[in-house]
Amino acid sequence: MSLAQTLSVAVPRIQHLLTVDDSGVYQQLMTMALQDSGISLDQRFLPYKRALHEFELGEVDCIYSFTRVLETRLGPDNLVYTYPLGMFRFHLFTRPGEATLTSVADTAGKSIGGISGHDVYLAPFMEQGMAPDWVRTESQAVEMLRLGRLDAIIAALPDMHPFTDQLVYAADQPLMEDFDRLNCHNSEDNRAAIRTISEKLRQLHEQGRYEAIAGDYYLPFSAP
Repeated sequence: MSLAQTLSVAVPRIQHLLTVDDSGVYQQLMTMALQDSGISLDQRFLPYKRALHEFELGEVDCIYSFTRVLETRLGPDNLVYTYPLGMFRFHLFTRPGEATLTSVADTAGKSIGGISGHDVYLAPFMEQGMAPDWVRTESQAVEMLRLGRLDAIIAALPDMHPFTDQLVYAADQPLMEDFDRLNCHNSEDNRAAIRTISEKLRQLHEQGRYEAIAGDYYLPFSAP
């Protein structure tokens, strides 16, 4: 059944997953999920905090990622969201030959780099005393680490995948893990759209299309 619905979507930049040229992994999956559905997306590329702000003000229908953050800020009853587009995990990354860090306590007295905008995810760690120095991109953080201007980086996989051969991290001990989804304001029309999209995303995941499209950016997960 065609819903003939256009959803305005705030789109934050996420390395290789959400890109301005529409080639990101999540965008490719959404294109496949929306095929023949009658649903289309009006994408608005925005910095992290502005994307959140516009969604919270109701200036857009939906936003990629931030599910846990938005449930906390808006309440779970005010949000509907799709089957996961992928999983992400935050780790502490250090230089080869240096100690692996696995907790906030391990960062005491160290200079920690974080990616601008990620503070919305990392608030629980900041409340425990972590005080990252914010940089614009993952590549900038890795360069600062290489130069000794940072002792470690707190950042997410799969975003950091291009740099993992230059870094050390505890792959089996993430500080945080969660799913990326398309989140929308809870309305009758949006609930219908989310059901349609989720059904197709689940099929794509079960068919192995997620891994085929994402390649090395795919983090395996079981259907929630």
